[in-house]
Amino acid sequence: MQHAAVIIMLLASIAVLGFLVFVSYKLLRNTQAQNSSEKKSGKHYPVHPKLKQQQQRQSEHSQDK
Repeated sequence: MQHAAVIIMLLASIAVLGFLVFVSYKLLRNTQAQNSSEKKSGKHYPVHPKLKQQQQRQSEHSQDK
């Protein structure tokens, strides 16, 4: 009886793992499709203000050289 319970638990864990792999693959494909459509449309995502300041400082620093 204990062997049957172990086998059932093993099969259940494999099924859950397979389901999680399927869901993560599906989410990955959706994200990749969304990124691809954003790149095609030319729509840029907003940049955080601190990062924007840092990029401006770097560009000014590189222009000074």
